Amino acid sequence: MESRHQLRIMRTALLAGLALAVAGCGGADDPEPVAACALADGGDDRLSGAYLRQSEAAQGFEALVVSGVEAGNGMLQSLAFDDQNFEKFKAGDGGLTGSGGSNATARAGFGAAGSLPAVYDFLYEAEGSAYAGAMVVGPMPDAAEIPGAGGASHSGRIEVRLGAPASDGQGMTAQATGRFTLVVGYGTRRAELNAELSGGGLPFTRLRWTNLFLCGARFVSSGQGQITVSDAAGATGQPFGQGDQPVPFRAAFESSLFASGERPAPPDAVGGVFMIESDVGAITGVFLSDQPAGSP
Repeated sequence: MESRHQLRIMRTALLAGLALAVAGCGGADDPEPVAACALADGGDDRLSGAYLRQSEAAQGFEALVVSGVEAGNGMLQSLAFDDQNFEKFKAGDGGLTGSGGSNATARAGFGAAGSLPAVYDFLYEAEGSAYAGAMVVGPMPDAAEIPGAGGASHSGRIEVRLGAPASDGQGMTAQATGRFTLVVGYGTRRAELNAELSGGGLPFTRLRWTNLFLCGARFVSSGQGQITVSDAAGATGQPFGQGDQPVPFRAAFESSLFASGERPAPPDAVGGVFMIESDVGAITGVFLSDQPAGSP
């Protein structure tokens, strides 16, 4: 009963405040230095992506940058993020298994089966702890393929979850799916995410994240953007706001542009993860744009 009560409180609070500027990538308040965003050219088998990691022993999330190598035919050869490296992936009845007790299971509804980019539920163990979360990974574009001007728009599937902690450790989660659009400005090196959601009992039906920063082939939280949510009636507010007293939260957005199947060419897909965490709960999301017609 406690977890249900806490979720009701959080639902009430979600739509009650004004928009608030959010913290930047990895907890920083400013965009990453240009040098950190440099994108070297390389082989067509390189992978990039994002991982929303959660420890079994903790309720918090981390949004991590993912790199890797494709083995061909949509198979993973290796993945790396944070201080972890995984390789020797093999296909089996339970998804892809790799070193370090890792397992990658394709999440239904995202991308084309057996091809990249894709969304995986990725599990592994390290130093006696188990980790799990949504991972988006696909072919990395070269630096020369990232436009320096103009714009683009990518749309696709998004899944959003709202979780409330509880003293019994069980908590409560509501989930909704929908469609997102990421509008990209290559000249300004900025982007904006807009999502329309339905079902799952969320207290909002729209989510907007502005002023995302282009860092190499990644779009990340810039420290200068705004996150707003709104309900079906159009009432707009800030996540976890209550009246005119906003509830503090931290937020991170990590995503990657993905190379076109016809190269060299501008990226034709995007996918990523995000988290918005406060002391009263967390909103997390994973998204991947539709695969262009004719892609493998």
